[in-house]
Amino acid sequence: MRSPCIDAAIAELRAAGVYDYELVRGGKHWQVQWVVRGRVRRFYALPGTPSDWRSARNVRADIRRLLKADGLMAAPDPPAERPAPRSPTLAQRLETLERTVAALVTKVGGCH
Repeated sequence: MRSPCIDAAIAELRAAGVYDYELVRGGKHWQVQWVVRGRVRRFYALPGTPSDWRSARNVRADIRRLLKADGLMAAPDPPAERPAPRSPTLAQRLETLERTVAALVTKVGGCH
């Protein structure tokens, strides 16, 4: 009865503090069912024969989405916004150009 998908679903539920769940056979597929805050009954149908190596990862992600939507798992903080890189001003570009020309003149030995 155990499969990587069932194990992934149970691991995510337990990580969120949900220990009161049921594994039931719903037609051709196993279902994991749990109750949210004593009111809403959630269920997730698990693949009977996972056809993809990513099946357990997909189950894990789907269960996390449900738990986050129900407030049982905290959503990660959004990444900090980085300031946009500032492009050099005209004065900075001119100064860089002057230094480059001065270095070339020194290297060549002056203008003729």
